[in-house]
Amino acid sequence: MKNICSILWVLFLLLFSTNSCLKRLCDSPKLPYQVLTDSVKTWLPYSADKDIIFEDINLQTDTLRLQNYFAGDDDIYRGDECPSGSGQFIRCNFYDSKTNDTIMAEIGYKFIFMTFRKSVLSRYDDNRNLLSFSDSEGSFNSTIYLNGKLFYNSIRVECSRSPVCIPTGITKYYFAKNKGLIAYVRNNVLWTLK
Repeated sequence: MKNICSILWVLFLLLFSTNSCLKRLCDSPKLPYQVLTDSVKTWLPYSADKDIIFEDINLQTDTLRLQNYFAGDDDIYRGDECPSGSGQFIRCNFYDSKTNDTIMAEIGYKFIFMTFRKSVLSRYDDNRNLLSFSDSEGSFNSTIYLNGKLFYNSIRVECSRSPVCIPTGITKYYFAKNKGLIAYVRNNVLWTLK
């Protein structure tokens, strides 16, 4: 019985000290409430789940489903165990039922637009016009023609040739301000917003 009490006492002290460390971490200064800029909101100009119609160069149509749309407040994390503040976010998924592929998109942290597909992450700082990638490549284009259609202020994200970026399903996609998802490539076919 004495051993059990000793073990319980040690566990209690360990738990108390861990909680104390987490509390100190959580007591760090909070960020001010993060309000999205009007400019960054235009990357995802949606308001609810819906089907989005695309067409190829031969005018054949294809559909992706915008789902799990969320616009509201959430906690902000900066790699900590505890939230470092809160702010506005817009999140949604673009689901391809033909390949079970999903492109996730999020706007948050005042002026950051992010996309994620499998392990491919893109991050666009709308305030500084700075685009960065993880396991992908891409570009920002002030104008671009896709299937004969002109789009302005767009981001291209493309799966790079790496083990984590499997070239099946959607291998390239484009977002544009005021339009959202404007195009994607699946099986070497370019589909653009109808």
